[in-house]
Amino acid sequence: MKRYRGELLIVMSTIAWGMSYLCVKVALRTLGTFNMVALRFSIACAFTAFAFSGHARRIRRAELFYGCCLGGLLFCSASLLATGVANTSISNAGFIIGSMVLFVSVMDTLVSWRRPRAGLFAAVPLAMAGIAILTLRGEFSLNPGDLYCLGATIALAVHVMVAQQAGRHADAVGASIIQFAVTGSLAWLASTLQGGAVLVPSGDALYAVLALGVFGTAVAFVCQVVGQKYVSPTRTAFIFTLEPIFATLFAWLFMREHVTWHVFAGGGMLLAAVYISELGAAANTDGPSITQEEPV
Repeated sequence: MKRYRGELLIVMSTIAWGMSYLCVKVALRTLGTFNMVALRFSIACAFTAFAFSGHARRIRRAELFYGCCLGGLLFCSASLLATGVANTSISNAGFIIGSMVLFVSVMDTLVSWRRPRAGLFAAVPLAMAGIAILTLRGEFSLNPGDLYCLGATIALAVHVMVAQQAGRHADAVGASIIQFAVTGSLAWLASTLQGGAVLVPSGDALYAVLALGVFGTAVAFVCQVVGQKYVSPTRTAFIFTLEPIFATLFAWLFMREHVTWHVFAGGGMLLAAVYISELGAAANTDGPSITQEEPV
């Protein structure tokens, strides 16, 4: 039951992240990238510390260590993703982030010294082909926004691996508070160096940042870190593949974003690659441990 509850929490975080692409797109109309990230994670930090004040008072050395590691990774991922979303479609960004399961699977194999599953050998080239269809345009030119999203995907994959350890060796909520504080502080510094920051945005940007801070960040990341106490990194990343579906749905419902054949073809290949990469893994990922498979 703990594993199923953990998976439900991760599904909730996936829905919140699917919504966050839309909010990022709206907020970046009037805010700079680092300014938006700073506001987003400052709101998340304040909300989480207030809602879980008991956890905030019990922060120890372990929470500080894992929170700082997660915060640095989150700053890189959030900044790259915000820049990418500003320069590509929500659908493209969602599907590229969905390929994170492949990076997590490879990292999980390397870190745990397990024999790679046969499905990975077919899934990796299929995913790369899907990303190519999504990102290549015209004379084989790359969309810069898609490349930023790909960089965010790699940073987020490392974040998933570290979050697994944080959930097991530290208080998950306390570590989340620290990671939000670290991410927000780095973003404020970057925003200041970039030429100043807006403390209180106006209009739609204000509502977008509030929604990002509370639901797309505080709720999403706390659900992820708590859920990963009982769910393996590979299984977590597999659940995250629902994210591009929610991102595309929200983009179509609220922004009437046009869905091209690139999204169906490239996105379909990514989802197929994700499914293939998980073949044969179900029997070995039912519990919270990721080291049950036979080592090399």
